[in-house]
Parts: sequence; structure tokens; C-alpha cells
Amino acid sequence: MSWVPDVEEDDRPVRRRRIGTAGRLLAVHALVLTVTLGIVVDRVGADFTSHYQRTVLTDLSEEVTEYASAAAHRPNGTALTTFTDSYLRTHGLPAGRVLLIALDGAPAEGSVGSASLVHLRAVSRWIGRPPSTTRVTTVGAPHPSMILASPVRVGQRTVGLFVAAASLANLDAQRGQVLLLATLE
Repeated sequence: MSWVPDVEEDDRPVRRRRIGTAGRLLAVHALVLTVTLGIVVDRVGADFTSHYQRTVLTDLSEEVTEYASAAAHRPNGTALTTFTDSYLRTHGLPAGRVLLIALDGAPAEGSVGSASLVHLRAVSRWIGRPPSTTRVTTVGAPHPSMILASPVRVGQRTVGLFVAAASLANLDAQRGQVLLLATLE
């Protein structure tokens, strides 16, 4: 027979369980992994945003090139204002993209949805005085957009302004999906 002390369960000394070496190593590993994954996901998001904006900028730049090429090859005797009006009516644009062309001595003309561009401070300033080189800016209101403004030149003379704008509204949704996928991986 073994001897059992007469002690109630509540009177026993309470022993604290210590986290052993393996537990501490696991906790440090989890912390390092969490920080590393957070940094990686942040970089993936930043890289995606940068790539998306470069792609939009390339697309807007192609709009400038297309207009310049078409204007250079317009039929002899066709005024630039007449050509521009025809170009804007017949040139197809992807959803979320608008064009505005302001030539000297003529009212600004644009594709469907371009009326809001005229009211933007940067664009209205450029219409009054076209930049000497191509400019790019982004605006957040009323809709997040990237705007490219380029001078329209005939020979060496600036005769107007070409503005191409693209919506960046899909950027946040697509970036969220990329971040979710990166996190899940």
C-alpha cells in the first residue's frame, strides 16, 4: 500500500507550465514568418500597382501616337479642326478612356465622357497654355484617373493640346484580388 497525503485538490501548489525551447523557437519562427510574408505581400501590391499604372500610361501614350500619325496622314486640304472632329467621332476607345483635343481658335472637343476633364484644374490650365512636353498626372476626384497631356504640333509650332485620360477605378479592386492571392499562397 502506498501512502497518499491527506490534501485536498485546492491546496496543491500550482505549477506554471513553462514554454519550452521548442515552443519559444516556434513562436520566434511564427513572428519572423508573419513579418516576412507581410513585407512580401506589401511589395507584391506595390509592384502590381506600378505595373498597372505603367500599362495605363503606355496605352495613353499610344493614343497620342495614333492621333499624331492619323493627323499627319490626313487628306490634303483637310483642316486640322475638321480632321479632329471626324477623328473623335470615329475613333473607338476602350471603356474608361476619354480623349479631349483643344486646338487654337476652336472650342475643345472630346469623346463621350470628356466634359468632366475640362473642369479639372490641371487640364483647364493646359488648355489655356499647352505644356511644351508631355505631362502625366493622376487625379482622385471625381473618379481616380491618370491623365496624359501632350502638345499638338504642326511642324515646330504648338497648335493645341491632346489629353487622354483613363480610369484607375479598377486598380483598387484588382490590387485587392492580387493581395488576397499573394496572402493565400
